[in-house]
Amino acid sequence: WSVAEGGTYLVESSTDLDEWGDELTDQVADAESLSIAETMTDTAKFYRISRTGEPVYDGSDGGGEGAVSFDFTFPTTPPLPPQGAISSALVGGVSATIVSYDQNSGAVTLSFDDSSLSSGAHAGQLAFTPPMGSEEIRTATNSYTN
Repeated sequence: WSVAEGGTYLVESSTDLDEWGDELTDQVADAESLSIAETMTDTAKFYRISRTGEPVYDGSDGGGEGAVSFDFTFPTTPPLPPQGAISSALVGGVSATIVSYDQNSGAVTLSFDDSSLSSGAHAGQLAFTPPMGSEEIRTATNSYTN
């Protein structure tokens, strides 16, 4: 799943959606995604992930100087995909991390390093591939300006 580099996460699991147990606690993301590998012994298992701590940047690979977050608004017609279906997020061609994502309202906060962007307005973009379709790119209705 997509994460904010430097953020701290809690991963919980359940086989019935009523009782939840900790899988990982205080997991610090050192990249833009986290994953867990598990041997399935149950017929069904559900996961929920929550960020328990804000990113603390170390000054490397997208963190520190130049790292910003910006709230973009994406059109919701046609509907945006679930966050897990997003294959990439960009701001002005620079890779971004999804910090928050509201599929219904189109409100998406992206974190990115703006130090390599030229001065001016830069659009946020989300890329995804719908089932049995080709890649689609959605562009925000507002722009980040540096």
